[in-house]
Amino acid sequence: MNADRPTALVPAPSAVSSSTLSDALAIVREALASYGSVPLSQSLRAAVRVARLLGDPESLWWLDWETRDLADEHSQNDVLAEISGLIPTDRANALMTEFSARYRYERAVWGALDINKGVPATKDKVVRDSVQSIERRIRLSADIQPSLKWYDILLNRPQLGKQQIELTLTASHFSGILDRISARVHDYLSRVEAAAIFSNSAIDLLGPHITTVNALLQDVAPVVLTMMTSVYRRLAEGDSEALSQAALSCRRVLKAVADVVQPASADTIIGLDGAEHDLAAGAYVNRLVAFIQSSYPDTAGAVAVAAVRDVARRLSALNDLASQGVHSDRLSFFEARQCALLTYIVAGDMLAHHRLA
Repeated sequence: MNADRPTALVPAPSAVSSSTLSDALAIVREALASYGSVPLSQSLRAAVRVARLLGDPESLWWLDWETRDLADEHSQNDVLAEISGLIPTDRANALMTEFSARYRYERAVWGALDINKGVPATKDKVVRDSVQSIERRIRLSADIQPSLKWYDILLNRPQLGKQQIELTLTASHFSGILDRISARVHDYLSRVEAAAIFSNSAIDLLGPHITTVNALLQDVAPVVLTMMTSVYRRLAEGDSEALSQAALSCRRVLKAVADVVQPASADTIIGLDGAEHDLAAGAYVNRLVAFIQSSYPDTAGAVAVAAVRDVARRLSALNDLASQGVHSDRLSFFEARQCALLTYIVAGDMLAHHRLA
């Protein structure tokens, strides 16, 4: 990252309820509708509310910084106390470096004039006032010296008083600072709006399906619904043991589904690969495939078999990661969640076809 021109972070959607997401989206849309016609400090407070609602500590960190006078050490500590424990240490250290560089870039008084010499200052300064304080300073400057422009200083410096120059520079440089901050806050709000709209669309699409599948599980195989609840609980715990247990629970779910749709037997089947496969109790993947071959149309059956085998491969890979002690890696937790989702989809699909059969 270039420390002189840091890039803005892209907010990531959080796992929040649909009602909370709707509340956040309403705040975002109201803030965007009035953006530019109200003080930036008002739009900034709305963005802080959104970050808190969405449980987004990384965005809350830099947004909250803009609402405080960071020359006061206590203000910095207040922000860090709120997000403490919500961001891993390594990530927090990296963010501190990035946020500090971006803060200095946006709040630098670039090329400030030395009012005694009328030439660019040799060292840029960083304004650590809150956005609201900067707005107050700009209003004060405009009230005292409303007509003077920055170029008047260059053309008529000998005829101007020191106070006039200081007031004009204050308004000019502080307006530039607010413009840079405003662009980033607007970017944050617009990205959150897009993410929230997408999430709401996903909820509208998946919500009825989830309700239907849960009702089916409760009716046809309540033990499977109980097992899926156990998977979600394990994933929420988030520790290394929970990762391994989540994979084990997913296997138990698939085996329980196989017990319902294709009970174990001494029979064998010829799979789509042309090989013979047994249908013993432990061969739950073979039993699910056997059920698919006997109950699904050819095209749909091929897709369903691929889905079952994909989940089985993912579970095996996840088990390998767990046995190797790769628990803290983000990808392994992502894969665990993916396995849980795919297991749920496969379970619902199998049981729905079993009921129809």
